[in-house]
Amino acid sequence: QKNGESWELLKPSKSAVNEGKLNALLTTLGGLRVSRYTKESTDVTGLGRPSMTVTGVADGKTHKLLIGNELEGGKEVYAKWSDKDDAFVVSKFMIDRLSPKAEDLMEQAK
Repeated sequence: QKNGESWELLKPSKSAVNEGKLNALLTTLGGLRVSRYTKESTDVTGLGRPSMTVTGVADGKTHKLLIGNELEGGKEVYAKWSDKDDAFVVSKFMIDRLSPKAEDLMEQAK
């Protein structure tokens, strides 16, 4: 959550955020590219019960990226925006970079 000019983590406990690490995370999200769209069922994609949800708020609107099953080979995963019907395939490497532990984003005491 933005607090004045700085960011703070609200969960699991309130803490200042390392802005360099947060910027890297946001850059990764902005660099996420769809490799292809798919019409596979939610049974195949796993998007009926996502394994991860990335939630962000921009301009007062909440956006949720749902992450589903890995594709064969383990290099890609199914994903979709929660408010859209179309599922797509993205790099698992990029998704893994979107799921740091909360402690990894916390500002360390100097």
